[in-house]
Amino acid sequence: MFTPATVKIGSDAIAAAITHLSIHTAGDTSSSGSESTAPRQPIALVSDANGNLTAGPISFTGGAANGPAVRYGYWTAASGGTYRGGAMLAGDNAFNAAGEYVVDSVTETAASA
Repeated sequence: MFTPATVKIGSDAIAAAITHLSIHTAGDTSSSGSESTAPRQPIALVSDANGNLTAGPISFTGGAANGPAVRYGYWTAASGGTYRGGAMLAGDNAFNAAGEYVVDSVTETAASA
């Protein structure tokens, strides 16, 4: 099993590769489909000593008024790029009437020794 310091090396590389977050209106995290009309937003993932990644809050505008917001996705670019996974959103699952949505925080937990 890797030491936490070794896991952090990998987490730092992941944090550097993932530059943007998207909101998706349907589906699960295995697909890049159903991306909302809200533009992707820059994300700065921070890796702690154990390799856990966190960021937030991330604010979105330009979504459909009162439209669904069920998951977020990690991307390597503001448009195009490579989809790198994501997570389902908990709690409020809709843009507001102005087409705004805030992801309070994202967390990816690393497994280490």
